[in-house]
Amino acid sequence: MAMWRACFDESYDPNGWFVVAGLAATRSTWRTFKTKWSAELAREPSIPHFSVKSTHQLQVPGSPFYGWTATATRSKAASLYRLISEIDAKRLVAMFRLRDFRAVMNRSSLDDRLQDPYLLGYIGALILACKFTATLARPVRPTEVELDKWTDKKRQNRAQRLLDYLNGGTPRLGSQLPDECKWLPSRADFLDDHGGNEPELGLQAADAVAWHYRDALKKHEAKAQWTNKRLMGREAIGITTWNHKVIDQWKWVLKEYAVENLGHYDPRTPWI
Repeated sequence: MAMWRACFDESYDPNGWFVVAGLAATRSTWRTFKTKWSAELAREPSIPHFSVKSTHQLQVPGSPFYGWTATATRSKAASLYRLISEIDAKRLVAMFRLRDFRAVMNRSSLDDRLQDPYLLGYIGALILACKFTATLARPVRPTEVELDKWTDKKRQNRAQRLLDYLNGGTPRLGSQLPDECKWLPSRADFLDDHGGNEPELGLQAADAVAWHYRDALKKHEAKAQWTNKRLMGREAIGITTWNHKVIDQWKWVLKEYAVENLGHYDPRTPWI
């Protein structure tokens, strides 16, 4: 039985799109990718790890490209992007407009800690993994999910509790949560993408995919059709765009969780 792993990362503009995108591939494919990616990182001039943001930090101490020339940086990045375009992996993308998210949350009276787009993005990544798993030949295990580390442990716990709630209860996001979401894994790994193991290197690739997709949205926002948008050489097979109506349903998911677990909802209560 082939084991699949999906690695996701987020990218966003403060006043634009919040994008969670990733790559889903078999474990054997990830092992091959790790070998090639590690070799390219080590090829002189070498860098310890890669992120798109770091390619714009040539004068920032601590950046892997600190002190590099713009030409050398572009050349190194192009070599890594080529490896991403060649990997036999499925591209998965979930996105929503931050202005829609804020508009709904500002009307919700939810605790400030819940007005956090990362929570919805996290669930979006897992929903995509569920949908993807459902397309595979049966029998198959749920796709393993790896996500880049969050800023603090409390945010991880908050997101995980919401996931456990969705996993154990009736899905509350309508058509955005298919029946396959009962397969949601009870635990997802939060990893630091600066390490050298297989999932962490996959997160470095996911960082590039998320950044490039968000950049494409920013540049071509007027275009209506994104289903066949190619991400770094490959077609994105799973794209979910959440509008303000779906986000409004998400608000009720949070409130219902509070009612079912505390017996009441009070936005001032630090319930999660």
